[in-house]
Amino acid sequence: MLHRQVASGRYASPTHTLIQAIYLLDDLDDWRDTDAEKQETLRQAVQQALAGPFVPGDEAFARLRARSAAARHRKENPEA
Repeated sequence: MLHRQVASGRYASPTHTLIQAIYLLDDLDDWRDTDAEKQETLRQAVQQALAGPFVPGDEAFARLRARSAAARHRKENPEA
């Protein structure tokens, strides 16, 4: 499995793959340790996001790039 992940280009090496797996395990443990109220809030947020209108990935990234460019412009030109 490690070699498949590296061959896919997703990870640079077997070690990198294992490090990422350890981070995921740590995140999973954090999730399990989260109280039930927070878990329910997160579940509801995910359900709302999934129920919302679908935006194709390229359009979503284009929107993010436009927002980022506008924010950069405001920062560089505060008087504008």
